[in-house]
Formats: sequence, structure tokens, C-alpha cells
Amino acid sequence: AACELKTARVAAFGSTHHPSHAAENDPTLMALLSCGAGVLTIFGKSSERHARDALRLDPARNLDIIRDSVAFLRSRAEEVFFDAEHFFDGWKENRDYTLAALKRAHEAGASALVLCDTNGGALPEEIQTNGILRRAPPLRRKQSGNCRARWWAFTPITTASWAWPIPWPPCAPERGIFREP
Repeated sequence: AACELKTARVAAFGSTHHPSHAAENDPTLMALLSCGAGVLTIFGKSSERHARDALRLDPARNLDIIRDSVAFLRSRAEEVFFDAEHFFDGWKENRDYTLAALKRAHEAGASALVLCDTNGGALPEEIQTNGILRRAPPLRRKQSGNCRARWWAFTPITTASWAWPIPWPPCAPERGIFREP
């Protein structure tokens, strides 16, 4: 029996399209679209090193995959979240590439950009003091604010994610989120 949700929304979770498929022919993206969830969330590598070493992709191709995956889903779904996998590792190694991954997802229509500490190696205090975030949102499990400026922060056992309010760019002084690289 189905239950009616009053405030919660179901989100489906998957990955960007496989490098050997086009977004419109990718089984994972098609499964996300067919599941009936109101929010689609995909993760993709935002670290140049992880794109190159783990996926064995040219980093530029990885950026294209991010853009194509988000754009394809966004053309068919109301909300698409992009989880920037290995964001904090990537930020430490190559800020330009990491920001390029976020920018590609944003320009393709992502509703939210989620900054993931995939390996769980960055503590909130470190994130605040190492130049990644000027200020971090309070930890909470539900959205706050309007739908165009949401904060989510959660810390499961081995990972932390910080959702970043849209719109672009991250270094806009009035947003107060990122420091200039």
C-alpha cells in the first residue's frame, strides 16, 4: 500500500552516464527517469585526479559527462541535484577543475550542487578554516529557506555533504559562500 507524503519528497539516486553511452541511451539515467521520483540525484567526479585515475577518463571528457547527464535529466525532470563526488579532495588538489565540474552541472540546470566529502577526510572545522567555505551552514536534516537557496548538511558515518545554494558563481561576494580561489 502506498502512503501519502505530506512534507517529505522521494529522491532517486544514481550516477552520471557511462562514458561508453550517450546520456539519452544510458541505462542508469533511464532507470532514474522511469522510477517516478520527484527529485533525481546523480553523483559525478569533481576531482581531476579521481576522474583520471578511478574512471580512467580524460578530465575534459568527465566534465562533458557531468554536463550531458544533468542536462538530459533536467530536460525531463523538475529537480536534479548534482553530488560533486570527492569535492573536498579535488578542491585541495585543483580548485579550477573542481569549480569547472560545479559550473558544468549548474549551467546544465542542476537544482542544487551538493559538495561531498566522499572519503570522509574533511571535518567541518577544517572545511571552515582551509579556504573552502567562509561559513558553513548549521547541521540539519531538512531544508531551510526557499527553493532557490537551500542548505542541506548531513554527516553520515563516513561522508559529509554540503548543499550549495544556486545561483552561480560561488565567488560572488554577496553570497558569502566561497573565498576567491
